[in-house]
Amino acid sequence: MNRMVEFFRLAQQHRMRLSDLRGSETEVLRAASYINSVCELAKALEIEDFSVARVDGDPSSIGRDSVLGKLYQVDDFLNAVYAAHIFDLDGELAQKFVSLDEDWRDKASSYIAHIRKVVQNADVEERLREAILKRLNDLQREIGRNRAKLDAVVDALLVVTEAVGKGAKNLEPAVKLLEKLAGALSGLRRSEQDAKPQLPPPDALGLPDLTESDESDSD
Repeated sequence: MNRMVEFFRLAQQHRMRLSDLRGSETEVLRAASYINSVCELAKALEIEDFSVARVDGDPSSIGRDSVLGKLYQVDDFLNAVYAAHIFDLDGELAQKFVSLDEDWRDKASSYIAHIRKVVQNADVEERLREAILKRLNDLQREIGRNRAKLDAVVDALLVVTEAVGKGAKNLEPAVKLLEKLAGALSGLRRSEQDAKPQLPPPDALGLPDLTESDESDSD
């Protein structure tokens, strides 16, 4: 397990936040004890970026002012660790996103370009066409990120199937491609193996290659 993730999880146990420090002697000593325990954890796990100093001295001499700043530093450090490792720490959130490398982004973008072309040529009410293209643009933005939100492809698929249900014609190829893309991304998310499942290139599905003019026409 990632060293910082393990550090965060251990430091979270009995975590004391700034809002917990209201000034009583017990709260001050509890804060000092918590700060010192986190310092020892950082030392044991060799967390190089952790620079908070222990709260030393006789317990009777430890006041609120001597722990407030250090408690803030600990709180700030842990918040930064959580943000940097959010997908390792929040399993529910991680299930909603998938990590994409450049090859995946290129292939998925090619799929979206084909889907956009199908939508532009389909017999569909203009209002629905615009709604579909908006979802495809949203999906393309997600694909361009290092982590794409899986709901984006589902949202695009739903609006296309809604248009089909309302009588739109010639959208079946778009439905099939979106289903293929959704399945591939879901499979990638579930995969625990080093080798990622492969998204077949569009020409493997019998689709023509897009030229630059095709792509510019679809913008």
